[in-house]
Amino acid sequence: MAEPRAVPVAAVPESDLSPHAEGPAGAVAARPDTVGDEAARLRNKPTLTAHDHLERLEELAGVRRAFQRITEGASDAIARAFHDAKQRKRCGDDRTLQAITQECVGRLRGGESLRVVNAGIAGGVKVADPSTGAFFKIAEDTVGIYKGSSVMADKAAKHELAMLTHLHEADAARLLTVPLASCVDVTVRDAAGRPERVYRVQGFSRHAVGGDTLRSQLRLVHAARVPEGAG
Repeated sequence: MAEPRAVPVAAVPESDLSPHAEGPAGAVAARPDTVGDEAARLRNKPTLTAHDHLERLEELAGVRRAFQRITEGASDAIARAFHDAKQRKRCGDDRTLQAITQECVGRLRGGESLRVVNAGIAGGVKVADPSTGAFFKIAEDTVGIYKGSSVMADKAAKHELAMLTHLHEADAARLLTVPLASCVDVTVRDAAGRPERVYRVQGFSRHAVGGDTLRSQLRLVHAARVPEGAG
């Protein structure tokens, strides 16, 4: 049994992650819009009056709350599956932790659409949910970067979320594309209801990154800062 506790985090766009995709970036196929897409539109929505600006901020806050709700249920399934996978690994299962986690998450209610992906080393086990456009990481040192310290892994996760929060709230960074983010602490309990472990699960919205993404962003920033007719 797991008991999720959401930690509200402000943070906004997009990438279809299939199993074994590299990172939250990738080729984006035709797909329905997600909350991340809506957040991207609102973040870049032009406003002419103070009322328009406040209305945009209120809509964006609503999208962030919707994303938090989406990630809470998935975070619960991911934490429980990861906990079960670690126990199986300790009992002699010689498969990778990612493979065991995928098997465990597929058996849980709410985990049917979740896919474990290969996405770098840092950040622990990564999971994508193509149905909602969400990407998840468990703040757990699975490869010894922090010598197995969960405290240090949690600290790194907190710094990452703080950075996204700053970029999201800074008006000067409005033209930058940053993902929506959430942080959910999930308490996994044994059959008797006793707490066994707390896992911190980070959730991010889909983030569409391509070969010319940075170049396009720089052109937008340049256009916003240089008056028409200037060099």
